Amino acid sequence: MQSIRHLSSSSVPSASIVLEKIAAQQQQLLVKWGFSTKSVTLSNGETMDYLERGTAACSSTLLMCHGLTQDKTLFAPFAAAMRVPRSVRIIIPDAIGHGSRIPSALKLGDDLKGWSNEERADDVLSFLDSINAPESLDIFGYSMGGGVALNLLAKNSGLVNKACLLSPAGGLTEEAIDETNSGLIRYAYRSIPEAEGMLEAVGFHPAQVKSRAPLLLASRIATGTAQNDYWARMWSGLANGLSLSGVGMTISEAMLDSTLSLSQEAFEKTSTQVAVIQGSKDRIIHQDVPKRILEGLTSDRCSVHYLDAFGHSGNPDDENGYIAQPAGPIAAKFFQY
Repeated sequence: MQSIRHLSSSSVPSASIVLEKIAAQQQQLLVKWGFSTKSVTLSNGETMDYLERGTAACSSTLLMCHGLTQDKTLFAPFAAAMRVPRSVRIIIPDAIGHGSRIPSALKLGDDLKGWSNEERADDVLSFLDSINAPESLDIFGYSMGGGVALNLLAKNSGLVNKACLLSPAGGLTEEAIDETNSGLIRYAYRSIPEAEGMLEAVGFHPAQVKSRAPLLLASRIATGTAQNDYWARMWSGLANGLSLSGVGMTISEAMLDSTLSLSQEAFEKTSTQVAVIQGSKDRIIHQDVPKRILEGLTSDRCSVHYLDAFGHSGNPDDENGYIAQPAGPIAAKFFQY
């Protein structure tokens, strides 16, 4: 296995140059898509960044919650895939512990435990309050962000008009649980081979696995989170928060039971319409998560869509496959954008 020290002196510098070019290209796309980067200070004193397109004068607002290890910029292509009209205001915040918020999380040191979906939902509410967001809005959440969106829906009557959950973190596969229990946390990669393992696990084509891995590691090293157990703690905070019920059940059963209870709570408190989308070959999120959400909300309030051949993020059979591409039009049709 290549060490971080070795990468820092050879592979990573070249990858860092590519990262700079990619960052410039990303900025050009953000401008093309109409996004601007803004900052806000939360009630706890933390300053964070977010992307915004449009203003409060727009006819509606779409809040987008990204997944674990992503940030606002990496999530913007999901909005582009939906072709959201300019009449809709889009807000994409950095999740706590991600992007612009990594330095604040690092300052916690040994007190850093990661955050559950419920805790992250509370953080999103603090963010929305800080920017004077409208009292009701639409939400699109992916993976961790999908779990956050479900919590926002269940705990805050009247906040959510419609919610689209893409591969929502409402329960992990037995494979992911077994790997975690054995000490293998895919998202906590610290070398190129480990980054390749993560990319393969989330469903990317072998060609994308090889090309993306050095860039992912270089980006992680630049944030100061590759040399420690930062992302292992982030994963643990998420995973531990998923199994809060189910005495006598397996871990996966307990997670699914918690998601069912949360969905039932949402059904009782709101009349929100929900769409759930998931890859048919997802190795991270349990295939029964959409079914539990559907069971809790009923078919009158929830629709489920499985994306054939897709994993959690990519399509192992398609070199250009990325889950935003097929999910975007489905979400747009659901939101009626």
